[in-house]
Amino acid sequence: MKKKSFFISIIVGLAIFILVFWRIGLTKIINALSLISPLKFLIALCIMLIAILFSVLKWKIILKAQGYNVSFIKLFFIKLVGYSVSYIIPSANLGGEPVRAIILKKESDIPLTKNIASVIVDKSLELTVGFLSLLLAVFLLIINYTLPKNTIAVLLFAVGFFLIMLYLFYTKTLSNKGFFSSIIKFFRIDRINFIKNIKKDIENTEEHVSRFFKKQKKAFLITTLISLVMQVIFIINYKLILSFLGYDVTIIQALLILSLSSFAYVIPIPGAIGTYELAMAVIFTLLGMGAETGVAFSLIIRCLNIVIVSIGMVFLSHFGIKLGKTVIQNKKN
Repeated sequence: MKKKSFFISIIVGLAIFILVFWRIGLTKIINALSLISPLKFLIALCIMLIAILFSVLKWKIILKAQGYNVSFIKLFFIKLVGYSVSYIIPSANLGGEPVRAIILKKESDIPLTKNIASVIVDKSLELTVGFLSLLLAVFLLIINYTLPKNTIAVLLFAVGFFLIMLYLFYTKTLSNKGFFSSIIKFFRIDRINFIKNIKKDIENTEEHVSRFFKKQKKAFLITTLISLVMQVIFIINYKLILSFLGYDVTIIQALLILSLSSFAYVIPIPGAIGTYELAMAVIFTLLGMGAETGVAFSLIIRCLNIVIVSIGMVFLSHFGIKLGKTVIQNKKN
């Protein structure tokens, strides 16, 4: 069933991808892409890697606050693996997070619950800053551009939903009730045997998450600032790439493109193939830069991601071989 859903999501994504190219025209897209030289692409890639390095630093600080000093380079490799898995698996950019925790458990003496807690804190900070950027982007979009009422309604609904989720996460976490435990109780799935078996682990993990936000205030402040820096780096990179394509956009426009494109990843399609191109075509048309520029821009971002993913998959293979050897040795013993 899972394999069937995976292939269906790929087919849907490819269908959207082909439809976008057909409607806009391949020649227009190629003409826009021709403005990017290998050197310009390399510059954009380096900036993207800098953002990832800041992300690794954020994770390292979170782990240090838990009392663990893990090698920066090791965390960098694991981060790349997580990034790659999230990109490939149709899971709204969240599929690589459990992989990060599992690999770190195998590569260190940190308990799995604390590994998972560090990943949850890391991702929650990223999503929080990302949501604040999205909130600002939607506000600026509504007041500066003429939008259909249906579009405004969809945007406000999406923002409202994310706001409620964010509010519940922090209120439940800070009150020691646990966000995930609350969801489990609300939907009454705590009767399922699998959930019963891991209930204690979930509670322990949530306790570690709560402890970070309540007691590690300095680490929380620093990691939040790093998340903001990462967002600024991505905005600068978007502005730079658009300048390569011949458009001198403002910081606000780059913010709009970065934030609104996140909607493309909500639909569980590997790499947001098709949906990302469609989203960019719509956003760029709205901003007056043309759908072909939006698709060309999306392909550049996709190529940057593919390079990062390819590197990550190499390390996934490395960690996978090591894990396999460990399993074989354990069986022999």
